[in-house]
Amino acid sequence: MLQISELQQSFIAWAKTGYAKMGWGEDEGYFEKCLEQQKAGELIVLVSHNDTSYFGHLKLVWRPTYLNFRENNVPEIKDLNVIPNMRRQGIATGIIARAEQLAAKKCTSIGISVGLHHWYGPPQRLYAKRGYIPDGHGIYFNNIRVEVDDSITANDELVLHLVKELKG
Repeated sequence: MLQISELQQSFIAWAKTGYAKMGWGEDEGYFEKCLEQQKAGELIVLVSHNDTSYFGHLKLVWRPTYLNFRENNVPEIKDLNVIPNMRRQGIATGIIARAEQLAAKKCTSIGISVGLHHWYGPPQRLYAKRGYIPDGHGIYFNNIRVEVDDSITANDELVLHLVKELKG
C-alpha cells in the first residue's frame, strides 16, 4: 500500500537505493543531511513509499533561499523526485497535496520553482493543473533574476518561480 510519510532514519537505506535509480549519481549523505535539517525544523521531507520501497520524495522548505518567497513567508517545495518507472501514477500529485496541507497550517501560500527546458514539460503541466502560477518576478538563473538581453545557459538552474494560494 502506498504511503506518504515524513523522512525517518529507517527509510534512508531504501531511499538511497530508489534515488540512485533516478541517475543523479551518488547520494553523498543527501538523506542524512535532510533528516538533520528536518529535526532542526528547517524543512520537512515527505517520502512516498510502501513497506519496503521508496517511490519519491520532496522537501518542504520553511525559509527558502529565493528572496521573494523568504520575504513573504512562502514555504517552497524543492527536490520533487519520483523514480522513473513509478511516474504518471499520481505519486507526485499525492506528495505535493500533502505538502500543501502542511503548509496551509502555517501559511497562506506555497511556492515551487520549475526548470524551463523541455525536460521540465511534465512538471510544468502538473504545477499548472494544481493551480500554481508565476509569481510575477521573471525567470532566474542561479538565483539571480535574468534581465533583458542577458545571455544565459538553459540548464537546471534556469527556473520560473510559481506560487499557489492555500485554503486554511
